[in-house]
Amino acid sequence: MHSGGEPTVATGVSAVVDAAGRRQRMTSSPRAASSWHPCLVLAILLGTYGVTQCDALEAYYPTSRLHLSLPISKESYIILRNHPLLNLAPRDIANDSTPAYQYAIESPAEGFLSIDSTTGDVWIESHIMDLPKSTEFIISASSGSEVLRLSLTITPVPVEENHLPRFCEDHVDQICFWEAATYRIAENERTGFRVGPLGPQLYQQLCRTHSVKYELTNGTNYLMERNGTLFSNGSLDHELGRPGPALQAAVRCTVRMSENSVPMEVDKVLEMAVLDRNDNRPRLEHVNDTHIELVLDDPIIQKSKAVYALRKEPVKKKIKWAAAAARG
Repeated sequence: MHSGGEPTVATGVSAVVDAAGRRQRMTSSPRAASSWHPCLVLAILLGTYGVTQCDALEAYYPTSRLHLSLPISKESYIILRNHPLLNLAPRDIANDSTPAYQYAIESPAEGFLSIDSTTGDVWIESHIMDLPKSTEFIISASSGSEVLRLSLTITPVPVEENHLPRFCEDHVDQICFWEAATYRIAENERTGFRVGPLGPQLYQQLCRTHSVKYELTNGTNYLMERNGTLFSNGSLDHELGRPGPALQAAVRCTVRMSENSVPMEVDKVLEMAVLDRNDNRPRLEHVNDTHIELVLDDPIIQKSKAVYALRKEPVKKKIKWAAAAARG
């Protein structure tokens, strides 16, 4: 069973899945490591000592690996069949937009859910009534050769007919929040960027007499909430501690069963990963007329703590890459 990304496969070189859910191939040679910074190589070959920067992260799902409990009854099916269960689109950083993706449900093959291949709307089908156990659905978004994946786990909760209001009263926490969710935001995202919903929107249809209100009790320097959805409230940095590689946000959800009922509060701390965009420039360690050393701030290269050098050969008019001795 998948866990939201492609399984790792060994085929002569190691394969890893990056934070955006895409497979990357790695080798351990210095030459391969240097290829992580093509912009740097280009800048030097153009005869300048200035360094440009490249963003390795291109697209990702800001909200993924979702888990929800779904009440199963004829009554709930009649209500939910007319509304999308889910619609979460990938974020394309390069275009600051959502490009045209082709959406599909990769697994399982049974028709419990369907998806609009163009919009990404996920709908329940009548077979959802037969969902036997907690099941993970893998949703893919394809654009050219790039494939992003989203994991949605549904736990069926049988509900007796005409007992849906009672279910709503007994499951306030599930009205407020996903049972589990992975939130991610790339560093340097624009203010107002939509991260994703705090909870399943389906309960707004199932529990119509309920009102739900959210309040962020911390993390407001970086996040804000509007109508049950998280948005960015400022630029985040992965390396410089603003806030760093992870962010915690405390959220309070207040639910009223009816206009005059006593409010009930549910508090939850959300974890959010701040994704690295490889936006730090290499640092000049040493410069003279014939030798330039740069430390490359790429996590793959930093693991080996290798320092890469450029050596100029004035006679041959060439620039060579050479790996200097590793520094401890």
